Amino acid sequence: MDPEPNLQIDDSFLVAQCNEHGLATIKPSDSNASVPKTQFALAYTGLLFAVFLYYLDSTIISPAFPFILADLGKETLLPWLGLYMLTSAPFGILYGKFSTVFPKKYVFLFALTVFLIGSMICAVAQSMEVLIFGRALAGVGGGGFLPLSFIIIADMTTLQDRSKYNSILGSAMGLGSILGPLLGGTFSDRLNWRWCFWINIPIGLISFAFIMTNLKISTTQENVLAKLRNVDVLGALTLLITLLAFNIPILLGGTTWAWDSAQVITLFVLSVLGGLVFLWIEFRVASDPIIPPAIFKVRWITASIALSFCMGAVMNSYLFYFSLLLEFIFEFSAVKTGEINVISCGTYVVFTVVSGAILAKRGHYISFFIVGPILWAISIIWVANFTKDTDMGQIVGSLLFLGTAGGLMITTRISAMQLHVPTHFLPICQGIVSCCFAVGANVAISITGTILNNLLVIKTNDSAELHTAIDMLIKEGFQVTVSQYITLAKTFQKLLQSSGSEETLFSAALIQLKSGWNDAFKYAYMSNLAYLVGILLLVPVIWPKRKEAKNEA
Repeated sequence: MDPEPNLQIDDSFLVAQCNEHGLATIKPSDSNASVPKTQFALAYTGLLFAVFLYYLDSTIISPAFPFILADLGKETLLPWLGLYMLTSAPFGILYGKFSTVFPKKYVFLFALTVFLIGSMICAVAQSMEVLIFGRALAGVGGGGFLPLSFIIIADMTTLQDRSKYNSILGSAMGLGSILGPLLGGTFSDRLNWRWCFWINIPIGLISFAFIMTNLKISTTQENVLAKLRNVDVLGALTLLITLLAFNIPILLGGTTWAWDSAQVITLFVLSVLGGLVFLWIEFRVASDPIIPPAIFKVRWITASIALSFCMGAVMNSYLFYFSLLLEFIFEFSAVKTGEINVISCGTYVVFTVVSGAILAKRGHYISFFIVGPILWAISIIWVANFTKDTDMGQIVGSLLFLGTAGGLMITTRISAMQLHVPTHFLPICQGIVSCCFAVGANVAISITGTILNNLLVIKTNDSAELHTAIDMLIKEGFQVTVSQYITLAKTFQKLLQSSGSEETLFSAALIQLKSGWNDAFKYAYMSNLAYLVGILLLVPVIWPKRKEAKNEA
């Protein structure tokens, strides 16, 4: 394989890419790099705040679940709070398209307004149904923050500086994801779970004010009404329905609905049919398709889609089940779990900035996609073998590996993509990769959870005391199974506190449940290695070609 050339991408390379793939020639350097420094800094800060809020909101609610249930009830509706991620995924693509029709500034402000309205609804909700609606609405708005931020940064900066600003934006992503559980636990324990949503309002309003008053992006004087008439409304609706039909069973399958239930099967079939109809609309019907078929002629776009899916899958599944391990086996509080995760956040931020600086200065990126998966695989195997006796040093060490690997790759995929994708296609590409990142997260969390539940049943099949205790609970009216391990463990703990005659039985049952879960976790967690293999398999696809270096000369 050829050694990587020292990439210093200039405009001629992007124009050459357009010509090579039979695309319309564009002028990629038409950016607003001359924006005054103070004005740029404030607008950029507004983008950082918004991206931070989106990722904060994706994790802050999990420690608050017990408090929400105590206040609003209806435990069966709890999984539907995941609609935040489900609605944000398809709208990432749609916002990318809208930014080519309307001024990007006002598209972003619209998304931020919708997010804040959704957050306010959640903060004042008096029923689980209203809370779910607020979460879904917040996802509709929040889904535009990341793709629109990358699009706006591409307009405000030169190619030489872009990776530097993208890397700082990536740091805001990591900071929000990691601080979410810490803040959620703190608010729920010491204030009220509603502060998990009230916190969005002041930060969101500051973001709105900064962007409204300081974001100045020149726009072409084109007829918006003419563009609107060509908007692919049918394709947009089909895409939205298809992604929701695919993601809802991923969210609820194996928990609220059985995998072989009529609901799951019907929705999966509907998603396949919807996907076929969407492709037909995009290729045969739409005059201005949501996803132009021509973009797939550029290898970096298809590679970025696959990379985003794999990274979204491994990052979110890792963090979700790592936190669950700390709380279920180590019995750490949500606050302590959040404090521990800050370690990976700090490392992630450092290496995101370092990788961005290297990419900006030398154009180098390929080794990050080789070293990163290897470090991440070490961390996964390490964590998979944790037991309740594992010391804090090993927990910290595994998080350092995670933060390093994530920092090298997560934002680099965006900056590297921007070097290779024709500028005309950047808005829609940003939307697609953001959508795939979210879809990957939903898929991986569901798959890992299904593997974990199935293995837990197998691992506890011979646990006599556990099954005796479950039978006793069922006779007393408790609806519990081994797969409902969190509810079951809490039930055992409450019964142990009462110090009844069955104390020894419930104590043994709890030990068997946690031992079986720990054994099942080992293999379920290592299923995440498949996504890292996928990233490594994509390395030859994204390896810089020598002809690209010639185009740059």
